[in-house]
Amino acid sequence: MERKRTTWLLLLVMSLSAMTAVSPAQAPAGSTSAIIVADETPCSCTLKCPCGCSPLAGAWLAKLSSPVETVIQTFKFAPVNEGCTKFVVNSQAATRGARVAKFWPDACDLTEFVGIACKDEWKDIQFTAIGYGVKRCAIPEDRKTVVGIAGDATSGSTTDKVVFIAIMTAKVEIPGSCLECDPWGNDSSGPNSFGMDGTYTGGCLEPKQLKATIYVSYYDAAQDVDRDGLPDCPCEEAVICVCYETCLKRVEPRAPCAESRSFVACLSPCADCNCPGTGRAFFRILEEEQKVCFVLTAKGIRNVRKACLEVSAKPGETGTCAVTLFPFPPETKGKDGDCDGLLSCGCFYLKDCLGPWKGRKMADIVKAMEEGCARVMVFTEECPQGALCGRIEDP
Repeated sequence: MERKRTTWLLLLVMSLSAMTAVSPAQAPAGSTSAIIVADETPCSCTLKCPCGCSPLAGAWLAKLSSPVETVIQTFKFAPVNEGCTKFVVNSQAATRGARVAKFWPDACDLTEFVGIACKDEWKDIQFTAIGYGVKRCAIPEDRKTVVGIAGDATSGSTTDKVVFIAIMTAKVEIPGSCLECDPWGNDSSGPNSFGMDGTYTGGCLEPKQLKATIYVSYYDAAQDVDRDGLPDCPCEEAVICVCYETCLKRVEPRAPCAESRSFVACLSPCADCNCPGTGRAFFRILEEEQKVCFVLTAKGIRNVRKACLEVSAKPGETGTCAVTLFPFPPETKGKDGDCDGLLSCGCFYLKDCLGPWKGRKMADIVKAMEEGCARVMVFTEECPQGALCGRIEDP
């Protein structure tokens, strides 16, 4: 009797071992074996799903807009557990809001927001992060020995002081197609949903955009009574609270830029034109590709008709138009009316050059810019002889 019981136990163990050893490639399409599903968890990170494991992981960008301003905010989410349900979040604003600057004008910087993001019961992401507004203060002479700083009071030694606390809370909606991976493929593709490298290629896709609702509450530093870095009051007592309905856009990888020479021209009103405009022109020399890329901006001028890159024989002399920068390409129609931003941008080749640069080499262009023999001229309807001008320099 004991021998029969042992034989049955051995057979049972062997059967279970055989069942758990079945791989996705060996299982039939549509298989629902509980043991196989337990082994091959649908959204296990080992499946290398493009979005099912951590659709939020990576870098994102959002435009936080209100009726009075727009703030560009960056976000970075990094998973910190194997289930990909918890993330560290870092967020940084490119600029401060207008109301924040008005309420705390002495704050010269806003630190990075840092916090934790977790999945809620609906599998969306919610997070809370904190940042600080700081001002730079000169350290009095009688305190320098205390903080261990040498030098006199005029040496510019400073310390940072928190003037406000900012708390960001947000909800990021995760699309249903990215909530889980189906290794068997609902499109009847079965085990063929896996590529040769084991990467899952089934129905879930990596999202490029995610809807988000973001709240930012600002508290004065005095509301942190116990000095632990957190405000000691409810959110109803926040000094400012703003809400943004926005969209997070994934930061896509880009090819690295080749090292190159760069030049700049600061544009101001020409001597014969009384206009309040200003502008800048940036040039980047790509010698291997035999082209020059540029960005031309202008503010406070109207009715721009033409912009040229002029070259002269000697610095300070009047030159002739070597390349048309606006309209660009030269055969396109230019922008009419007020100009308050980008005027034109693009890349020109040696074949696009006119006058003294026609038939020249790229080295000649670089030499003219280095020697101060090149400048940018912007012409308007009111100032046909030149409204804005600026010498091209090597910064």
